[in-house]
Formats: sequence, structure tokens, C-alpha cells
Amino acid sequence: MRVSPATLSLIFALGACTAKAPLRVLTYSSLTGPDSLGALIKESFEKKCRASSERLNCELVLIPEDGDSNLVATYLKNPKNYDALLGLEGLQVEQLRQKSPILRAELFARGPHAFIVDTEQWKDPALWPKKWADLEKFPSSAFIQDPRVSSVGLGWIKAIFVQHLVSPEVARKITRKVFPSWSLSYDAFQKNGAPLVWSYQSSEAYHRCEEKSVRYRVLPLADGYPVQREYFVVPLAEPLPAEKDLLAEVLLSDEVQTQIPKKNWMWPASDKTALPDCFREVTPVKALEDADLAGAALHLQRWLDQWSL
Repeated sequence: MRVSPATLSLIFALGACTAKAPLRVLTYSSLTGPDSLGALIKESFEKKCRASSERLNCELVLIPEDGDSNLVATYLKNPKNYDALLGLEGLQVEQLRQKSPILRAELFARGPHAFIVDTEQWKDPALWPKKWADLEKFPSSAFIQDPRVSSVGLGWIKAIFVQHLVSPEVARKITRKVFPSWSLSYDAFQKNGAPLVWSYQSSEAYHRCEEKSVRYRVLPLADGYPVQREYFVVPLAEPLPAEKDLLAEVLLSDEVQTQIPKKNWMWPASDKTALPDCFREVTPVKALEDADLAGAALHLQRWLDQWSL
């Protein structure tokens, strides 16, 4: 049977209408490498998806954020390019909610921020700051990240303006240099650039687990530290609802959650998930939960401007 060109065009058009696109998830570049947690998530999702009886598109594409922007800014440049976001910090979730409706925000990973101290530069713990107010005695001692482009830097903003652990004036006084990313700041810190770096409590776990070293330790300030909570966020949209639900299920599965400590260097979403021994040995801190992130998000841009001037 001969098919006319018009009929062929109609068949191809119908196929284009019914074909599903891959599930496109915007996330941090650290989650997109070949041996990253993202690689495990992709493998687990696609395997579970193929075993499903539903007619799903089982391709997951993890898209790294722009190098000079945060996840929210990257998403808002062209929201139609993404079906979901992975790794948004709680303050970023509320920032996005003000500009774009959100269908769901699922806690994925968590962990307190902390100053990490180089014990070869500050050898005697008895002389370390004991609380945030003591930091004023140590000018130009810490590397910090730019909060406009770094979620770690957003934790610094929370320490100043949400938790009120330190005044903006003292925060500037103790800052030796501001970096555009956590990786650049931590690399400079390990090259003896400063005795302190703003990071995560789990940074100590990394050195314990991977290097069997206790050179880099959490600075145990008695006032505590703000907590970073990372979310899987689905904007309010119709495409691919079944795939998004399946991905949320995979993200919270034991297979993924048990790998978060040593692949993402954070704590899993649930405190019931088993942790490696090196995580349990980390210097404890007082974790300060956020009381009103929705309200804080309303002031975020002003705080960013105030700190960045």
C-alpha cells in the first residue's frame, strides 16, 4: 500500500504530539559527574522506571546550573527548560515560591553549616573562639562564599540576618576573602590561605572518611550553626507527573539515601538512615532550625545587597 506524503506528515505530527520528552532536572554540577550521587540517582530511576507497567519516558537528564548563577536564577531564566529542581536550599525554595508556583518540595538532604578550622594554623583548641562573639577578636580569619551564587554563602546570610549570630559589621571584619564558590574557597583554605573556612559540619566527616585525617575540624561554637536543608522541588506544571512522582520515590529510597553521606557529603533526609562511622565521630554542633523562611525570603534581596556592597 502506498502512503501519501500528506498521510505521512499526519502520522509524524501525531507521533510528535504523543512522544514524551526526558525528565529534565536542574541541579548542582557536583551532582552530575560520572561517579556522583546524580549518576546513582539516574541509574536507579531509569531501572525502576523501565520495570514499571506504566507508559513512561524513562530517560532522566540532570542539568548542571550556570556557573555564575544559583539554581533559582538559572531556572527563572527559562523555566520551560526544566521539569524539576534538585538541591534547592530552604531559603531558595521560598524565594522561588514567590516567583513561581510550586507543586511539591520534598526534603532530600540536610546538614548544619560550620566553620572548619585548620588545626595546623590554629594548633591549640584552648585558644579557639568559643562562641560567635569571640570571632571579633580574629579579624581577617575566614574564607566565605558569595551568597548571590552559592548556597553555602546563603548559609552565611542566614547566620547574619536570620539567626543573628553575628552582626554584618563583625562578619565583614572576620572575612579575609569572598569566593564565588565553595570549591574555590575550600581549595584556598587547604593551601593555608586562612585558618577558617565557612563550610559544612560534614566537611570534617569527609577528611575523616577519605583521608583518615583530623587536621580539619569543626569549630564548635556554643551558639550553634544554621542548617542547610536541600529539597527536590517540582514546579506547578502538567507534563510528566508520573515520572516526577517516581523520581521523588527514588530520591527517598534507602538505595539513594544511604549513599548521601559519602557521595553528597550531607546527612540524609531522615535521621533513621544508617550513617558511616566517620560521620558519627564528627565534632557535634548545635543545629539551629529556621523559624520563618517564607518571611526571610521577602528580605533576601535586601540582605544580599547589604552584604555585597
